[in-house]
Amino acid sequence: MIWARARNKTLLTMAKIAAEVLQTDEDKKQFVTSLRVDSNLWKEAKVQAIRHDITLTELVEEAINLWMREKTTGNEMTKQK
Repeated sequence: MIWARARNKTLLTMAKIAAEVLQTDEDKKQFVTSLRVDSNLWKEAKVQAIRHDITLTELVEEAINLWMREKTTGNEMTKQK
């Protein structure tokens, strides 16, 4: 029982440290998540990230931002018609 409490306290401390580490210079908060992605797509993403000297995080964030911009722009155009 004591071991379990100590372990939980250690995990909580580690989580707090991880949260602090994930904050960027711009005070942009990030969180860790998991996704199921086609293995071939993920391998190609890793290759492209290396070729372009960026992290996979940067690649995924850019892809999400581009997709969202495209969808938002598309929806605004539809509303204007």
